[in-house]
Amino acid sequence: MAKAKDKTVGEDKIQRHLLRLMPELPDLLEKVCAKAERFDGTEPKTFLASVEADVNGLVAKLYQRKRRLGRFWAFLIGRVVARAQARVFASELIEMTKQAAAVDSRYSLLLKLMHKTDEKVPFASLIVSFRHGDPKEAMIPQCAPLSLFRQAEETTGEARATLVLDALAKTVEFLYKPYVLTIWILSYVKEGKHPPQPPEFGDLVKVTHERLLDYAGLVEPRAGWMRNSAVHNVLDYILEEDSVWMWDRKGDREKIRVDELLAMAQSMYSISARTIQRVGQLYMFREFFLQSGLLDMMLDLMPHALANDQEKAALAEQEISSYGAALLEPLEKFCQS
Repeated sequence: MAKAKDKTVGEDKIQRHLLRLMPELPDLLEKVCAKAERFDGTEPKTFLASVEADVNGLVAKLYQRKRRLGRFWAFLIGRVVARAQARVFASELIEMTKQAAAVDSRYSLLLKLMHKTDEKVPFASLIVSFRHGDPKEAMIPQCAPLSLFRQAEETTGEARATLVLDALAKTVEFLYKPYVLTIWILSYVKEGKHPPQPPEFGDLVKVTHERLLDYAGLVEPRAGWMRNSAVHNVLDYILEEDSVWMWDRKGDREKIRVDELLAMAQSMYSISARTIQRVGQLYMFREFFLQSGLLDMMLDLMPHALANDQEKAALAEQEISSYGAALLEPLEKFCQS
């Protein structure tokens, strides 16, 4: 009980220090949250610019308080309770990210593929985090089909079919292509092989599907020719059946109900926009930072890195850098081989 009380007192003291340093923080968080709740996906660049302007305003003020900020960080990192809280926060963040990823049951297949890849080349699956884990970079392509999906849910008949085909085309072009390319690369690295030059998207889908038959559900094998039909062919709507005719360059025609087409487009959107991003973040937080021991080392050495003693700070930074380099050494050798 005494330890718990000391911990609570320590946390309260940290919060008081933080609010004295940044009294604008609560209002900023409230303002950003309100903007996020109003955001409907139609103006992603405008939304990002607005949020960045709010955050940059606080950053500019903090720059004027940089001495106080340095003392605060030295105080914060130097406390055992702060380091313990950082580990707790990391664990909670990992669990939240895992729950978000698990909304799509295919997330476990992605992780299975990544773990198999890492068995051959440790941390090779960082490619998922680098290519898909940044929310800011992903926002604009993620938003591109959203209004089309929303309108399709509120429309019927031929107009709905047009919206669904447009949503499918944008989903594939901006999201599904990069996603399929990523797992195509993993399909080679998990065998210890360097991937060749990637083929055109239609063939890329076929090859990736065939290479990952043990991971059924990660690739929609019809995505390539359906995307081409949606982009290059005039809509051929079947009024009596609420279906569309779709065909490839060979001229083979297939009749597909609009409901099925919408479900397919939404499924591709889900895995290539949301699930791959959350899995990439989960991998970065859990495998690379926490389970590798990198986070613990950074927390333990941070007081030295922030110390006034330049020699100690340099040694701490060098030790953290060397540890990270050792983790990535097998991946670097593989890339150079």
